Amino acid sequence: MSNNKPPAYQHYAKDFIAGTSDMSCAEVGAYIRLLDHAWDSDPIATLPDDDTKLRRLSGADPEEWTAIKKAVLVKFEKVDELPGRLVNRRLRLLYEEREEFVQTASERGRKGAAARWAKNEDNA
Repeated sequence: MSNNKPPAYQHYAKDFIAGTSDMSCAEVGAYIRLLDHAWDSDPIATLPDDDTKLRRLSGADPEEWTAIKKAVLVKFEKVDELPGRLVNRRLRLLYEEREEFVQTASERGRKGAAARWAKNEDNA
């Protein structure tokens, strides 16, 4: 992971609507808050596997959380590589794609700059 945490992630409206069409407004609200917290977490796309912390991060009160958590947490899963954390695989994939794009663009920029410098030295 890069040291510069990206401030935002791509929100694909069609995918989000399809993935949350069976959720209530309260469930969608908690889910989007948890996605945002996951994006801002380290490692990116993860949340603590702690019910009290998840409830607080979601913005739900205890009674509401009890009613909605099953529908919301189905979007996050435990993985062996990150004990104590829950991962949203879709968000993690978005991050990995973004990092790959940034790295590729950086490499192209370095190659382009090197080619320009070489051309300038040849013309000097």
